[in-house]
Amino acid sequence: MLEDAPGDPAGHGPDRMTFVLRTPDDAALASLASRLPADEPVFESVMGDASLLGAEFVSWEWAVALFSSLNGIEPFDQPDVAEAKAATESILAGGMPEPPLDRIEVTTSDGRTAGLEALGSALADVLSHAGDGSYLAVLSYLPDDPALSTPLREACAALATATKMAVTPELGPRYLHSTGQYHKGGPCTGVFVVITSGSPRDVAVPGKPYTLGVLNRAQASGDIAALRSHGRPVIHVSLPDPGVAHVEAVAHALTALAQR
Repeated sequence: MLEDAPGDPAGHGPDRMTFVLRTPDDAALASLASRLPADEPVFESVMGDASLLGAEFVSWEWAVALFSSLNGIEPFDQPDVAEAKAATESILAGGMPEPPLDRIEVTTSDGRTAGLEALGSALADVLSHAGDGSYLAVLSYLPDDPALSTPLREACAALATATKMAVTPELGPRYLHSTGQYHKGGPCTGVFVVITSGSPRDVAVPGKPYTLGVLNRAQASGDIAALRSHGRPVIHVSLPDPGVAHVEAVAHALTALAQR
């Protein structure tokens, strides 16, 4: 799984690989390989000209296709993404329930519902059954706001260090057409925490009987349904609204798990 920062090298498990994309004058990234575990594969691309970035995209498109083929994933189709889309349409047709108005609600992987205090124990239980090469993805259907993403990224980094497991924060729904296919169609090694919220400021979708907020939550619910249909453990955290205090509370619960 993709992590966008190397984190603490001491927390890298044996399944980790690092790719460094840097400019010639980036001393911090130039010395990164020397701080990583000695047996960890490290690949590096040094770009002296920003125009070479396009070629880098093409190289990685090839790499993704080859990786997918070697891992039994269809590299030129998204059958499991289409499955999540169908689930989303079904949810929208049936009416999307509103999130809780005054509390954070956690639905565990076995379908039980509780408060935020259940998140740590529920995730610890799932992670205790995770095998070698497992990863944790925190999938947030929240506004793309650093005030919201930073606490979650820091919590993911702490969990990665504590568990020696790849932990990646991803923003929904945009991940659905990239890593979304890997989550459902790749190896059954993923553990997922999906975070959704209410929408105090909402916009109607022209020609549709629902709002953008409802559509956003339906896409999350559709992906949860698809993940569970493929046997992936999923914990759903529903926030009353995308307030910083609510997101920080979730991040604190994740960080507390890393400190156990």
